[in-house]
Amino acid sequence: MKNYKIIAAFTFFLILGICACFSQTINYLTDTEFDDIKVDGVDIKNPPEAPIYAIYDGVASKHTQTDEDGNLDGAGYYSVIKSKVNGKNVRMVYFHLQKDNRTTGVVKAGDIIGYQGDSGNLKNAIGQGHTVSHVHIKTQVNGANDDPLNHIKTKIDPKTGKVINRCN
Repeated sequence: MKNYKIIAAFTFFLILGICACFSQTINYLTDTEFDDIKVDGVDIKNPPEAPIYAIYDGVASKHTQTDEDGNLDGAGYYSVIKSKVNGKNVRMVYFHLQKDNRTTGVVKAGDIIGYQGDSGNLKNAIGQGHTVSHVHIKTQVNGANDDPLNHIKTKIDPKTGKVINRCN
């Protein structure tokens, strides 16, 4: 959808502990047809086949979203990492991955958990010019939806797209 917020990243995450580094701006793609769509996560621009890294230590599992006919749909191939962070249960979900090379089991922050793909609805959306290659990340803390950017040390002003504080 053309109004998704796409964050330009160096590769995706350059992990230094739990620090994820991003470049300067969020690319706001505009199309008033989609202005009322609420995205419950964040789309981070990522080149095809680039590695996707775990933000936290945890346990990874891989999943597939399909429609009623068994065709890839929505999230496509995705991975879930369940973590315990400061006494809270954190669930991070990474969408639109490649089918193969997704990690399962115990992972550490900075481990490669998969590779950027175009699975689910992403391939058609890219083909129709609605978006670019990206990983979609959803986050829950203690079962409630949370902004994934709260879990990335670099903070980006959602109104201007400017980096507020950088990873050091």
